[in-house]
Amino acid sequence: MYMSAETVIRKIKQKSEEECNAIYTKASEQAKQIELAAQLQAQHEANNILQQAQVQADNIIKNACQQAKTENRIELINKQRFLLDELKQTVFQTMLYQLADDKWVELFTKLFLDSNLQGEITIQISKTDVIRMQNRELCKKKYGFDGDLLAYWTDLMAKRNMDVTLCLECVEMPDGGMVLCGSLFDVDLTYKALIDNVFEYYEKQIADCLFSEHEMNGERP
Repeated sequence: MYMSAETVIRKIKQKSEEECNAIYTKASEQAKQIELAAQLQAQHEANNILQQAQVQADNIIKNACQQAKTENRIELINKQRFLLDELKQTVFQTMLYQLADDKWVELFTKLFLDSNLQGEITIQISKTDVIRMQNRELCKKKYGFDGDLLAYWTDLMAKRNMDVTLCLECVEMPDGGMVLCGSLFDVDLTYKALIDNVFEYYEKQIADCLFSEHEMNGERP
């Protein structure tokens, strides 16, 4: 039995439509899968971007806090340095203008002996303090020695079996005190040098008296 041409065409058309529908259905499913995968990938990338943005934001905040702490610490350090400089200047002015003659003689006699210099020593000193060095009455009242301070120091060194030759040299001494110029090295006994040495040696004790624990750690109280 033979099918008519019309029947054959209809069956071919029907089969073609079925195949087209199948291809379309499969393509639609694949498209949905691709779209879903793209959405998931986009979501993943978006999450990564958000995480990176959060990390960057955290770093910015952290750096800003660190910068604020650093600036705060610098400000406090500058404040401490200013107060220490003011205190040094106050001590310097006190030594320069208010140190009594007998205290001056006592201080520099000890400093001279502690220097352990020998041989020829030139004492550079201001005109004001030369008067103290040459004041025989002051030396006799303080130490019971019949002579000026230069002679007294020479006598003390001789009793220690240390050979010295002392001479005075008047110079401009804006920092006060004196400088002992030896043959091998000099000893700076100016007020400024003495004050700097004291502040360096007692740095912690002075800071403890001036500043609170918070300020010592660079923090605001």
